[in-house]
Amino acid sequence: MFRLRLRPFVRMLLLPSGILLLTLSSSRSPCQASLACPKGATVLRPGSAQANSCCTRARARRLKEPDLEPLQLEYPVLEMPKLVPPDLGQPQAPEPRRPRERQAGPKSSLPFVTRELHQEHLLAVEKTMKAFKVGLRRATVVMPLGVGDGSIGSKVLAQEYESSRHATRGFRALVLMSEPMLSQWIDAYTGVAGKGLFVLRIEPGAEGVDRIAQALISTKGCAVVGSYADAKSYRMAMFRTKTTVIDLAIFETAHAALGADDVVKDVIFEWDRKIRLTRLHSLFISEKPLEGESVKGIEQATVKVPGVTSFRVVANEGGVGGPEVFSISPEQCRTRGITVPVRIVPLARRKGKGGTGASAADLAQLHASLGITAIHVVSSSDPEETAKLNAELKRLTKDKCRLVHPGDINGGQQDEQEGEVGAANLLQSATAVLVEGDNVEHPEVLQALSRVAVKKQGQQFAYLIVPAIGTGASAGWHALSEYDASVQEALAQAAETHGSLNQDLSFDELPKRLQQVIVVTEGAARLAGERPWIAAVVNIAIALPRYEWDVWYGRLKAYKEEHDTEDVPVTAMIHGEAVGEWMARQFLEWRWGGLDKHKQERLLVGGVSLEEEYSKNFAVGLMEFERHTDAQEGDTFVKDGEFTQNGFPLGSWALSTRAAWNRGKLGADQKVLLYSSGFLPVAHPAKAHSRTHTLRIEVELRTTREMALREREDTFRNLVLKYHPSRQRGKYSDDCTLFLAGLRAWYLEEEWPPTDKSR
Repeated sequence: MFRLRLRPFVRMLLLPSGILLLTLSSSRSPCQASLACPKGATVLRPGSAQANSCCTRARARRLKEPDLEPLQLEYPVLEMPKLVPPDLGQPQAPEPRRPRERQAGPKSSLPFVTRELHQEHLLAVEKTMKAFKVGLRRATVVMPLGVGDGSIGSKVLAQEYESSRHATRGFRALVLMSEPMLSQWIDAYTGVAGKGLFVLRIEPGAEGVDRIAQALISTKGCAVVGSYADAKSYRMAMFRTKTTVIDLAIFETAHAALGADDVVKDVIFEWDRKIRLTRLHSLFISEKPLEGESVKGIEQATVKVPGVTSFRVVANEGGVGGPEVFSISPEQCRTRGITVPVRIVPLARRKGKGGTGASAADLAQLHASLGITAIHVVSSSDPEETAKLNAELKRLTKDKCRLVHPGDINGGQQDEQEGEVGAANLLQSATAVLVEGDNVEHPEVLQALSRVAVKKQGQQFAYLIVPAIGTGASAGWHALSEYDASVQEALAQAAETHGSLNQDLSFDELPKRLQQVIVVTEGAARLAGERPWIAAVVNIAIALPRYEWDVWYGRLKAYKEEHDTEDVPVTAMIHGEAVGEWMARQFLEWRWGGLDKHKQERLLVGGVSLEEEYSKNFAVGLMEFERHTDAQEGDTFVKDGEFTQNGFPLGSWALSTRAAWNRGKLGADQKVLLYSSGFLPVAHPAKAHSRTHTLRIEVELRTTREMALREREDTFRNLVLKYHPSRQRGKYSDDCTLFLAGLRAWYLEEEWPPTDKSR
């Protein structure tokens, strides 16, 4: 078949029969039309010899045959496929789609989370994320211990990672908590792992640092969980990988920084100085506010932009923990059905045995009367004794009640038929806490109590089983008073009444809250009777050192009522107790910031005036100091904690008065009185040999104190060179140099004699 290359002088006509008719224009030679033939065919070029001969033959043929024969070309017929409708048959229902597998959410260490508690968790997470979105870098969630249990922090971690996992920069998170909570809350955080987020626990030693560093390098999202003591290991790993930015830092149990735990204090309050890592977002989960007057809510922390009401900007970032974006009190938890009230069950001690005094019979009776099926044990006693008690309890209750210890889950003594999961469920379903042993600390009891107080299905109360006396009783009452503020207030009121009456309280003299919170077992009721037993338990509780201040406060009120006066001299006595000395110590602590605000308010309610008491205390202290100096033949040294024969706390008075002098808190007349009595802003050393030389230095400084500044500078320089350890190798040189260093400001800089302007 030919493929035609047509020119403008070629006329083409397609007949209806499919025959293509080609004619040439008369203005052109037929040889000027070139035919493109298949491969191997000859192509005639215009003007060539072959083309001319071809034109001659064509002309001759046209003269002989005037009718032009049509050129017939055959084309292949393309057959289209026949479209036949399919046989649909009867209508069929579509196959059900396989449900999409969803990633499991954060695990909660509380398997019996109620709907009310779950809603509070979601609200806390929502407000925290909203605070981060508006630009706040720090946020605090205030919630009772045991209500959160890692659920809030893990949800915030999951959402923060989800919002930033598509960024090019990696995600780094750090979660810190107290050591006792780590083993129980770690599952809540490991449950959010996935989608590129790697969660690991900090291990001790150099291997732990290496593992963290490797995870920071090899993973896009890395969350490290550990105790507050592990913060330094994380810092070392970050510095090793040349990373100094943390996207999210979560501080569980942050309220521990308000106590005596220096490790937590360094992390919470000294982060920038000791940890030195930049935190983009920080979440503090605490049982109580981290500051006295913190910013409440996002509304107080931000302001609306004029003209754009939906947009807010940060106006007040708050203190260390930032604003309190969410807060719920223990009372609100009980009101909303999140937790249940706690009652305490004191038990009589078994004869000849230590521990709580709990017998299997007592616990079985509690099971029968209160419906307790699982008891969380906080024990410091021999595990074999606890195991025997558990076996006997299971025998008496026909396996309907048993003791559960956290060690049962972490590779401990769980039953083989129950296994690890069964022991964990029993621990989570416990509704009572048993304090077993004499070396139990109250934070352990408080942690366990907070967990069992979270409401389970059908639960009305949580129970704290403690010994009636001993350190176990102290730990139990301490934990209960911290958990329930109403119990703490009632115990303080009972201690005050005890100090005022100077006798044990009867049942009718107890606050109603204490009458209701104590559960009496059948054995205790048979032993002493229900009401006498409750009164005896309370009298033992208020005799603990925790309530000593309240007892003294009751004595103070009794003294004022008995003498009908507001004046309490240092020599005041009531019920054979030196209440005047106690009062003097309180005002020394109050004056220099050592007395907490609650005690200050109670003293003011009792009709005590700070200024009057301080002036009186200063005069009495100065008089006692002069007597002391005369008795020691001119030696002004006063030992720390020394009391005079009259019972005045002279050591505390001298220490606080020197601190006030150095801080500029004393008036001009007070300084003159002290100076004339031989009292200086620096104490003499305790070593008698060194004090001999410092007394000589004092005499020389007093003699030259009113000379010109240039002469005093020369005198002071000569004394420093004389007693400096580099010049003088005597055993007294260090003490003399420290004594001179303390007097430098008074001798060279302070105006003397002082005037009112220097006050």
